[in-house]
Amino acid sequence: MKKTVFSTLAVLLAAYAAYPYFALYRLGEALHAQDPDAVAAKVDWPKLRQGVKDDVNAAVVAKVKPEEGDGLAAFGVALAGTLAGPVIDGAVTPAGLVAMAEADRPTLTALVTRVYVSTVSSRELPRLAGSAFGGLTSFEATVTQNGADDAIRLRFELEGGYWMLTRMHLPMR
Repeated sequence: MKKTVFSTLAVLLAAYAAYPYFALYRLGEALHAQDPDAVAAKVDWPKLRQGVKDDVNAAVVAKVKPEEGDGLAAFGVALAGTLAGPVIDGAVTPAGLVAMAEADRPTLTALVTRVYVSTVSSRELPRLAGSAFGGLTSFEATVTQNGADDAIRLRFELEGGYWMLTRMHLPMR
């Protein structure tokens, strides 16, 4: 009896630990197959879009570096964030992710400008460079195509029994 319970728990734990890797693989396959419908089902779009907006805003602040009391710089940063929102909403779509995955170097710029480098999916899937659970319902993975310079960090969260992509940290260039 104890052996059966232990075996069942071990199988369930192994399945739970393997499940986000399977979700990552399925997302990669959907991108590789250029199937926007399959990509759409594997992503929490509002969370992903907000994360990209946060990254763009952080990049603008880092570039402009508004100092205390500089109202014009602060206004410029706020305006840039407001103007970037609709562009990001239009680019962070299933088609946008497919296009970014096909770019020679997937970056935030490639995603936002939706650079379509190739219509033929001859590119290999990125390889997993690292991964870790961030808790029971959070999983983070780093994937790379050509090396450390183009590493993309992905966060998956367990939502309704499915691991969904909720955050993506892309290189700026």
